[in-house]
Amino acid sequence: MGIKPRKSLTTVAAATAIVGAALVAPITTSAAQAATGDASPAPRAATCSSGLLPAEVLGKSGTLKAGAPTGMWFWHDGSRYHLRATHDQLKPASASTPEGTKTGARKIFRGSITSTGKISSVRGVKLEGSDSFAVSRPSRKKITFRFANYSRIDGLSFKASCKKSVTLKASVDGTPVQINIGKDPLVVPAENRAGTSSYQVVSSAPSPVGCPSGRLPESVIGSNGEVRNRPAGAWLWHDGSGFQFRVTHDQHETDGRGARKIFRGSITTTAKFSDVRLVKLEANDQLFVRRPTPNVITFELHNYTGVDGLRFKAGCGNVTLNVSVDGAPAQIHLGKTPTDVPLPAPPATESTFVVTRSA
Repeated sequence: MGIKPRKSLTTVAAATAIVGAALVAPITTSAAQAATGDASPAPRAATCSSGLLPAEVLGKSGTLKAGAPTGMWFWHDGSRYHLRATHDQLKPASASTPEGTKTGARKIFRGSITSTGKISSVRGVKLEGSDSFAVSRPSRKKITFRFANYSRIDGLSFKASCKKSVTLKASVDGTPVQINIGKDPLVVPAENRAGTSSYQVVSSAPSPVGCPSGRLPESVIGSNGEVRNRPAGAWLWHDGSGFQFRVTHDQHETDGRGARKIFRGSITTTAKFSDVRLVKLEANDQLFVRRPTPNVITFELHNYTGVDGLRFKAGCGNVTLNVSVDGAPAQIHLGKTPTDVPLPAPPATESTFVVTRSA
C-alpha cells in the first residue's frame, strides 16, 4: 500500500483470512452523555489471558489536539479504547466578517463501533448538546455516534474484551475520513468518494511459552514500531502471538509521489502456516499459499512508500524468509532492536534469513 491514491475505498485488511490460492482483495467498506476529561493512562502492553492486541493500535498519538487536520484518532491505552474527532476548517468570510473568522466551521462525524463481544464502560468525552451516541440493547455489541464538531475535541472511550475483534467505521459530512491509529500513528487515509472509512482490530490468543522444537531466538521478538516510509527493506518479527512481515521504502518521484518498488519472495516453514492475514494489500499485490499442505507462501508486493505485508502463524516450525526488491537482495530487519541481516554478495538476487528454534 502506498501514498499513491490507487484504492477506490479506504480500508485496512487486518482481518482478511487467506482460504485459497491467491487472495489480493482486502476488506472494503461502503457506504445521552456526560462531558469528561480527555486524560488517558500511560500506554502499556495490552495483553490478557485471552488475547493480544496488535502493536499498531497501542498508545495515544501526539498529533491529536483540537484543530488538528480533519480526522479521527483511535487507540487502546492498555485498559480501554479511545475515539476522538477534530478538524481544522474555519467558518468562511461573510459580509459581517469580511476578514473571515477564527471560529471553527461545523463538521458532522458519524459512524459506528462494533465488537464480536460485549462493549462496556462507554463514556462521552467533551460532548455537547448536539452530539450523541447510543449502545445497542440488549446485545451491547455496537455503538453508533454523531458528533457536531467545531474544530474542538469530541469523542468516546469504552472497554471491549481482549479476545474480541473491534471494527470502527466513520465518515465526515458524508465522506470517508482519515483515521489515525495508535501512537505512531498508522494512517488510514480518506478517499474522495461517498461512503465510510474502516479499521478493524483483531486480537489473537498468545502462543505457548515454548515448543518441543525449542524457543524462538530473541532477535525476532518484538516490533521496532511503524515501518512506513523507511529505506527500502523488509521487516520480520514475532509479537508473542504470531509472525509479522512488512515491506516499505522511502523513494519518491519528482512530483512527490511515492515511486514503485516491487518486493518478491517466499516464506516457508517446516510445520504448517495458519491464520494468514493480509495487511494493506491492494489489487496489484499477489500472495499465494501452497495447498493442500500450507507450508509455502509466495508474494509479489508493489510498494509506493506505504506498508504492505502479512501476519501468520507457523506452529512450532522453523521459518525461512527469502526476499528481493527490484530484483536485488532486500535488507531484512529483525525484531525490536532491530537486527539487520547482512546482504549477500553478488550474484545473489535475494536475501535469506532462517528463524530456527533452539532449546
